[in-house]
Amino acid sequence: RVSLSPTAARGVKRERTDHDGDQARRVNQRTGKEAAAPEQHKEEEKSMETLVLDDLNSADEDFLADTLYKLLVLLRRKNGELLGNLSRRQAEFIQLGGHATVVRVMNAHIECITIQENGAGVLANLCSYSIISAVETVGKVRGIQAVVEAMKAHPLERDVIHKGIVALLNLSSGNEVNATLLVTKLEAMPFIVKRANDFLGDEAMTKSYCCLLDSLSKFILLRNSLLYNAKAAPVLALAMTNYRDNASIQKSARTALRNLIQQP
Repeated sequence: RVSLSPTAARGVKRERTDHDGDQARRVNQRTGKEAAAPEQHKEEEKSMETLVLDDLNSADEDFLADTLYKLLVLLRRKNGELLGNLSRRQAEFIQLGGHATVVRVMNAHIECITIQENGAGVLANLCSYSIISAVETVGKVRGIQAVVEAMKAHPLERDVIHKGIVALLNLSSGNEVNATLLVTKLEAMPFIVKRANDFLGDEAMTKSYCCLLDSLSKFILLRNSLLYNAKAAPVLALAMTNYRDNASIQKSARTALRNLIQQP
């Protein structure tokens, strides 16, 4: 499964990130003025309990987007971190009902781009390297539906689409119930395939798309739908042609194509 890096909060665009992860200057999209870098803010770091039980109940969209950003960071595996530490944070988040609250916030603020982007990112990171129960729990609170609705509400927003694909990958990887919901019940794959085709010039998104199809195509009963209804194969072939030097794209796309053409 894939873990997402944190993105800037609502109204703030990250222009450049140094190799060591320190964020460069940020520019407020509404005012055009330079915003202070995160390290200049000395506010006390909030606990996950405060973020989930208090801050996610705010009515302010900017504040909600910032809170989701903080949770995205908390649920991201740090460099060299033991998986056990991440699993404990994931378990705490679920115990607090954070997964259901994030889905509720996404549904209530569907027009807010950054809430949808960061909300999908939180769900993606929650289910990365995760125990199976996290994936099942998010599926039960309609997390997959929330991600799909976010992508459909903002089809031209690159970060919403990319984080949505990663979230769906993590939620459906190895989970036939969630994969079947995505492919056959929600019939979301024709839309996702079209978005992947439109963003084919984006290498990172193409990689995530190929990984998603690699994962979904492992389920034999979904192959016909992916091949004939969603028409997923052409984008996989184009990905292999466009990114010959990307070993991950080559491997995932090749495996997905091989799976799709195999008959049960």
